[in-house]
Amino acid sequence: MTGKTSTRRTFLKGMALASSLSVHPSFVRAQETPKVLIIGAGLSGLSAALILEEYGVDVQVIEAKTEPGGRLKSLKSVPGIAELGGKAFGQGYARLIDAAERLNVPYYEVAKSPLRKLELALDNQIVTPEQWSDHPRNVLPAGDRQLMPWSYFNRFMATHMALRHPGDWIDPDFADLDISFDDWMQSRGASREVIDLCCNMHWDYNNSTHEVSALAVMFEMLWGRQVFRQDGRMRSFSFVNGNQSLPFAMEAALRKDIHFNKNVVVIDLEESQAVVQCADGSRYRADRVISSVPVQILRRIAITPQLKGIQREAIEMIPRRMVTHIHVVPQKPFWEQDGRSPAMKIGNAPINFVWPYCNTENPHQIEHLLVSITGQAAANANQMDNESLKKMVTAVLADIRPAAKGVLEVASVKSWYDDPYAGGDWTNFGPGQVSRFAGPMHAPHRRLHLCGDGTSLSARGMEGAMESAERVAVEVLDML
Repeated sequence: MTGKTSTRRTFLKGMALASSLSVHPSFVRAQETPKVLIIGAGLSGLSAALILEEYGVDVQVIEAKTEPGGRLKSLKSVPGIAELGGKAFGQGYARLIDAAERLNVPYYEVAKSPLRKLELALDNQIVTPEQWSDHPRNVLPAGDRQLMPWSYFNRFMATHMALRHPGDWIDPDFADLDISFDDWMQSRGASREVIDLCCNMHWDYNNSTHEVSALAVMFEMLWGRQVFRQDGRMRSFSFVNGNQSLPFAMEAALRKDIHFNKNVVVIDLEESQAVVQCADGSRYRADRVISSVPVQILRRIAITPQLKGIQREAIEMIPRRMVTHIHVVPQKPFWEQDGRSPAMKIGNAPINFVWPYCNTENPHQIEHLLVSITGQAAANANQMDNESLKKMVTAVLADIRPAAKGVLEVASVKSWYDDPYAGGDWTNFGPGQVSRFAGPMHAPHRRLHLCGDGTSLSARGMEGAMESAERVAVEVLDML
């Protein structure tokens, strides 16, 4: 799918640049070609590089890995293309879609599939909706016992959502909600048992409800509904040749080749220039340095002079979600034998979530299954070698679904927490951190500027990465 989308999307895409970059129509005439070094070739670093190049800046991108993409990684060797990182985007991802259209990267709408109806698995058994109302593990309030845990959670949030708009999350009027999501749910009447059942079985925001601010969860939920919903229904998209095809296209559009295998260990911010040293001994000198690496990786780099105050505290303290993704290829459609959907949320097991990825043209044909391990289960999985982890995953699935025994082949294993250049998956603020860190944490530090999805205040994920690139480009242009 390509072509023009909504006027609103076009407006959103241009807001930040139209208001700020327009004041720099000929800044290059004021000095000889400035040099900017960008650390990291994910979406944020590549976006910042392309914007700065449009304004005549001499940009060099360096990357610790061997290819661009950051947390976008597409495995074409897995049937249906396995996405190890960002898996889909919404029609409201204005910047992302605009970049795709400018660079001629085709995308398509992900078709709905009846094979994605969620099943509940507890104690190695599927619990049907009919069984759930009277199940001994059902701790939902009396009037809601007929609801599956995820349906009850959605109703709870719809009833108690305090924010009106996504942007409210950084409004000081809502600072009293900068508490743990666990505390917030309990303050609204949810029991400890209900929270564990509905949230901590498979949690998308840090590693438990204790570790994330209620404001961060509310913002992500409201923003997600806004960008994925159109005409009353949820719509999602992916790139035809894998989501990593966009950063590959962005790399091709750069004027200079990216320097790969450049693991930054020192950033020296001198009075007249910045000097960056890599583990291989190479050095780079620049007028400005943009770091697009996650804060969990930035804290490992020796920065001189050191970051101070709230900014240093933020980089040292912000948590990052542990997650391991395992892609499993079914050799036979075991779901047809047992008559249940392959999509599952799983409690009391070393894996948490199973989601089917279907053929792009036939939503009834499953190409592979994504098995997600999060939270404490991910911490346990990180102690296992890959072969042991593969055996554990197939054994657990066979216990829950006996028809799956002997018909599952593990195609890939990816722990983002163990990735030395990622340190985890999503970055979400912990309790008390939205009010304290959200604004000050990405302020310039001498010649060093920070971007990345964790520094975005108005978007998340892939779109947040690109939003942060616009902000940092404006910031750098103002200081050159």
